[in-house]
Amino acid sequence: MFTAGAPPIPPLPATGDARPVKLRKLVAGQTLMREGDPPGPIYVICSGRLRVYRRDLTVVNAVVDLATLGSGEVIGELGPILGKLRSATVQAVEPTQVLEIPAEQLASLVEQHQPLVRVILTALRERSDLSQADLAKLTARLGLSTPPEPTREPREPQPSPAPAQGVSVPAHDSAVVYSKTVDCPSCGTKFSALMVRPRKDQPAERESDFHSTYRTTYNPYDYEPWVCPNDLYAALPADFADLAERHARQVAPVVEQVVAEWGDELPEFNADRTLDLRQRGLELALALCQMRDLPHIRMAAITHRLAWCSRERGDVETEQKWLARALEHYTAAHADAAQEDAKEDLRLQYLCGELSLRLGDVNGAVTWFAHALRHPGLKDHANWERMLREQWAVARTQGAG
Repeated sequence: MFTAGAPPIPPLPATGDARPVKLRKLVAGQTLMREGDPPGPIYVICSGRLRVYRRDLTVVNAVVDLATLGSGEVIGELGPILGKLRSATVQAVEPTQVLEIPAEQLASLVEQHQPLVRVILTALRERSDLSQADLAKLTARLGLSTPPEPTREPREPQPSPAPAQGVSVPAHDSAVVYSKTVDCPSCGTKFSALMVRPRKDQPAERESDFHSTYRTTYNPYDYEPWVCPNDLYAALPADFADLAERHARQVAPVVEQVVAEWGDELPEFNADRTLDLRQRGLELALALCQMRDLPHIRMAAITHRLAWCSRERGDVETEQKWLARALEHYTAAHADAAQEDAKEDLRLQYLCGELSLRLGDVNGAVTWFAHALRHPGLKDHANWERMLREQWAVARTQGAG
């Protein structure tokens, strides 16, 4: 969806009935496009900065930042070229000017501005997972001439920000992750949490319950739970800092109980992350969330992630156990209160239906999906409507089989 490349390109006059290329001015905070919107124009940033982020579909009101883009970078090219919905929301960080290029103008524009071809093809290579042969076919269909793929000098990994004095930083690949100094609200220890660089979080596929699969040697999910290496206080980042004093006194006995169930050597959490450490961190986070009496939606996020851990191991029985617990929490979260936000309400009903389907409760899945499809605000959320109808059809087919 985004990449760096050529300098800003001046507008060209429109020809015939085609929409004109135009310069748009955005104020700070203005949204250029939203995740799930239909494909539209391509944009080249002439000045200013844009924030690119997507919704975290398993955490209420949470987002995942993907990038901050500046002058000379292109955004929004994959939607119109590949016919896909917008994959992220793009918002101006400061006053910004962008060149808006209607998709139908692309071929004529790049004839006069060949650097734009390289920019867009770089985006397609990096973001679309197309083979070189598929890229050649696509560019031919668009009427673009394919320049030779540039030979690039190897880039030095970007250094992590300097940690606070006295904070130990785990060994890590600085090209993939960077360190962030975090204060443990339980014991006061400063420690280093590893964060995946936004451009390195590029899933190969997203499953119907929003679990992403990766072809890289690293897995961004491994870095989600934060665990203090001193007292093993753990939580997902959105829940980490908000620890009441009365709960802080209960951290040690809860952690002790969880660790006792492991029955083996205590893992070292001040280290680069693995699937094993992710699972242990989530088990700690779940026990501590229960002690803190956090809302059902927060426990659903953790139990759902534990199901994904088991799925990645190929442990179907344990995955089903965690999916059942996640469904209980999602169902309770939906029943706790009517969702004022239609999108959040649709998201919860979709997840309840999807997890019911994965657990073999076809009738329950059909009921959840059908109920969501009757939501009065459904027509305002085309992406959710599409997903709900697809999974409703899958559930109906399974029920008839």
